[in-house]
Amino acid sequence: MVDGVPAGVRARPTLLMSATAKGAQDVEAELSYLTGGLSWHPDYVAQYDSDSNRMTLLAWATVTNGTGSDFPNAKMKLIAGEVNRTRPSAPPMPPMQTMARAAMKAEAADRTQSFGGGMTPTAGLATHVYTIPKLTSLGPFETKQLGLLNSQSIPVRRQITVRSEPYYFTQAMRGVQPESRANVELMFKNDAAAKLGMPLPAGVVRVYGSDSEGAPQFLGEDRIDHTAVGGEVTLNLGNDFDIPVQREQLNYVRATDNISLTTWRVTISNAKPRPVTVRVIELIPGSWEIAKESHPHTKQDAGAALWTLDIPAKGKTVLEYSARITM
Repeated sequence: MVDGVPAGVRARPTLLMSATAKGAQDVEAELSYLTGGLSWHPDYVAQYDSDSNRMTLLAWATVTNGTGSDFPNAKMKLIAGEVNRTRPSAPPMPPMQTMARAAMKAEAADRTQSFGGGMTPTAGLATHVYTIPKLTSLGPFETKQLGLLNSQSIPVRRQITVRSEPYYFTQAMRGVQPESRANVELMFKNDAAAKLGMPLPAGVVRVYGSDSEGAPQFLGEDRIDHTAVGGEVTLNLGNDFDIPVQREQLNYVRATDNISLTTWRVTISNAKPRPVTVRVIELIPGSWEIAKESHPHTKQDAGAALWTLDIPAKGKTVLEYSARITM
């Protein structure tokens, strides 16, 4: 048992600084240092009106003080971005321990998320800095939410999308594949015309609507990346129960070591009492061309072919195409 704290030792973490001057005088000094235990992330809530295809978007900064120190009337700036930090080198480990350590690090990385955001953003070298306009007090181990964004009547595009996986085109997958569902997506542009036009920090957007009686209904949620001004945001709300998708690879031939030919059939059904338009995006790796198709496609980008299909009410549409792929 220790009767007291020895001289020169403090019971709490304490930052000390010594300064020297040529003469005795009062001066103002500013001390800057890096610390851990302070964190924040944005929380978005969207209210979607399906009749007008418009949305209200609210955002808060959830700030957490895990340092045990008190910050009264602090001027707060929040940084959005991915700033590189170095870590001390770990000592060499035996091969088996190295493998176990790598697995542990990978698991920890999956649980770690990088957040950012703010208010009144200004551009840094590789980040955006958001200054909270009012002084904010943050007590030890306190979490506080601060308003960031309130944008009304944002124009939204609603779309139904079917996407493939790139590995579909690199191997033989003969036969009917497990049934899937089309995704329901909301898209909007981050610009002044959409009543936005500020960099949006990465975070989770929870989307709500109203049911037939006007009661709130949770529609889904999605994580957005850091989105610059002028960028487009796509929110995947989940799968549409009434639009099942069936895939079948009809043929796969490896013509040479780097050239393959494949034929696919994509059957999209619609159980709704009204017709729907579905986008089929095939994520084809390498250099490719569509040799034959039942419906015309457009090249969305170097790695994606896009078909826009009309699915009749209580009916189905079948897309068949053949692709020549060079890897």
